[in-house]
Amino acid sequence: MSLEEITQNQSEQLKKDRILLFPLMGYNVITGLNIYESKYVNKAEHKFVLSYLHSELNEKDAHRQELEEKLKKYFDMISFREINFEKIDRYTSYKLKRGWEAQRYYNMRGEELKGKKLERARFLNEPIIGVAYQNELDIFMDDLCDVEEAVRIFRKYCNAYLIDPISGRCTLSEKRNKMKNKERITDAWEVPLIILKSKADSPNLEAYPQIKEVIIERDDFFINILVDNKAKTLFDFLAMHGEQVDSGSVYANRVFVDWINKGLYSQAYKTFMKKFRSAQQKLSQKTNQDQTLEA
Repeated sequence: MSLEEITQNQSEQLKKDRILLFPLMGYNVITGLNIYESKYVNKAEHKFVLSYLHSELNEKDAHRQELEEKLKKYFDMISFREINFEKIDRYTSYKLKRGWEAQRYYNMRGEELKGKKLERARFLNEPIIGVAYQNELDIFMDDLCDVEEAVRIFRKYCNAYLIDPISGRCTLSEKRNKMKNKERITDAWEVPLIILKSKADSPNLEAYPQIKEVIIERDDFFINILVDNKAKTLFDFLAMHGEQVDSGSVYANRVFVDWINKGLYSQAYKTFMKKFRSAQQKLSQKTNQDQTLEA
């Protein structure tokens, strides 16, 4: 089945997942999640996989074509042919920033927003989760020098804002405003998502810190979540709800990492944590009482 068929046939399971996970987006525990076909397994024997997540990665899309042209300027034609590009479909949900669009819209309770309900939520600046079919471009490489150059090309052309090559953060003007990137390609995002997986030792790229990749498996698909300093909260929350997860480490561009960490000390996050810790305590007390009765 295609990913679209899976999302249609698994509507009830996806509804349960929305009810479970969308509040985490509303409270800034996570910023988004991706759904992939369960059959998708990366079998590449290459040392490095650079994954670029975007909505315009079909071969006829201007964004994809311009990106490949930039890559070709560095890699000679022989080396470029040896670079394996693989486009993966994904079904993504993410917390919207003002001005961002999607195919469907939901509130943090997992209820779909349409018409006047959507207009009202936007007017009140309520948390809105956008859902859309998007793409991922996997680029397989073996040489760390090639990886470093590919990362440089992504930094230089795939960011809407100018990025400092050392820190990986947005370059600010004297007035502390983000400086626009004049060399950006078509449809470059404000917060691009670039993931590096390495079978070798750490690539030691300062602008690509290590974060957690969390996988929740379902019968016909799996859910992928990227998280950094809220990883423990996510693991505890999923465990309390009986969810079994796999996790590993990947490297991500600093702009994205800063975005997923934003809001840790917000009032919304504090409210969530207060309710969550209270629920954990009650569950622990009930478990202790049940064990006492059994004894």
